[in-house]
Amino acid sequence: MWESSLFESQPVAAFMANFTSMPAGCGINFTDLSLGFPTSWQWNFSGGNPSTSTLQNPQNIIYPSDGIYDVSLIVTNSQGTDTLILTAYITISGTIIPQPGFVASDSIFCSGPSVVVFSDTSTYCPTTWLWSFDPPTVTFLNGTNASMKSCTVQFNEDGVYTVTLTVGNVNGSIPFTKPGFIVIGGIPMPFYDDFESGKLTTKAWEIININNDKTWEIVGTGGNNPGDKSARVYIFGTNSFGRRDRLITPPIDMSNLTEVSLFFKHAYAQYQSDYTDSLIIYASDNCGAAGQTLRRR
Repeated sequence: MWESSLFESQPVAAFMANFTSMPAGCGINFTDLSLGFPTSWQWNFSGGNPSTSTLQNPQNIIYPSDGIYDVSLIVTNSQGTDTLILTAYITISGTIIPQPGFVASDSIFCSGPSVVVFSDTSTYCPTTWLWSFDPPTVTFLNGTNASMKSCTVQFNEDGVYTVTLTVGNVNGSIPFTKPGFIVIGGIPMPFYDDFESGKLTTKAWEIININNDKTWEIVGTGGNNPGDKSARVYIFGTNSFGRRDRLITPPIDMSNLTEVSLFFKHAYAQYQSDYTDSLIIYASDNCGAAGQTLRRR
């Protein structure tokens, strides 16, 4: 039988905090990164509340007063003990205001009332929130309002909306604006994408990967000056015959146009003469609603 001591070594203390600078009164989480499989932990948070902990990963340590603080960790197992002291590791300051940010469940919609869920991603302990929309033709849903951390909003009219979130903490507030962030009624023409961002999410493309196999991706290509990126599906090496993955544009506003053209910079190159592939273009005039026969080109 192997003795446990053969698998253990003297521990080496290490740790990190999710934030090392914060305003007073905000919780900080600590994570043990020690080596050697310690079995006990002794933390000391000078100036913090609580000031000590025996948990492996203490959470929500609050520093009520401005200052610069040391943090220490002692780890132990059957082979020994190690101590790590990080001096001046935590800074609590009355000058730290929130770093604002937010995300939305979607940003581009077809015509008609559209519902978006907004979620705050701000850091540095925001305690107040104020959402505003320009134009203000919106309705808050599901019991939410403009002063909540997250909210559900219905956009009642077609158009382009600018969204602003103002967040505040004990030290002050700051606004964060995304101009033209929400588009109701489709994005205006012309619509194009050179894929130079390297991402299909930049202009809200949607991928339908029927069998979770190889699908649309961005790759480097030659002869595309300026730039060197293209979108493709790498069919070679897959056994998913008869499947068609879809790459769907965001809704596009063509209401004022009588004629629309579609162009591609690159064309498909056949890899093996024994196999063929094809690209089919579908167009929908009602956002691809279920039950509609799409026009095939």
